[in-house]
Amino acid sequence: MVNPEVKNSVQKLLERAESEGKMGERCSLNQLNDLNKLFKNKLPEWLIQFYYSTPICGLEIATKYLDSEDDQDYLDIEFLNVKGIISEATEAYPGISLIDKGYLCIGNDALGTGDQIYISLDEGENPPVYQIYHDVSEHPDEILSAKRIIANSLSELFKNAKET
Repeated sequence: MVNPEVKNSVQKLLERAESEGKMGERCSLNQLNDLNKLFKNKLPEWLIQFYYSTPICGLEIATKYLDSEDDQDYLDIEFLNVKGIISEATEAYPGISLIDKGYLCIGNDALGTGDQIYISLDEGENPPVYQIYHDVSEHPDEILSAKRIIANSLSELFKNAKET
């Protein structure tokens, strides 16, 4: 079951986006089964339900960095579909290095920096959201030591997001 706080906050985001004529897409169970296989069947059930029931893939938002004091310091995020998530985990750094650490790329920096947006599968049902830099290293621990927190939780990300 999807965390109620995540479910409510993403629903409000989707309503705001729809009022602006913007929508994302849901993932199919077949796509999610492929993704789960890639992650050695370690995708949590809540995440599978989230992607199956929530039309978030392809939606673009803007959000402030949690640690930023600059009111103009926004990050544009495009939520990835399963094909994009798999590509980030198998064809690009840092995803290749982070798959075994349980980090899932949920979005990309829409400005094209290559510094993608991740959650950890080991941080609960409302995990923090990070931007992880692509040019730090190929070693997972070094990569993770340089990650930047975007939101303390997925629900916080959705609450603070502005649709673009």
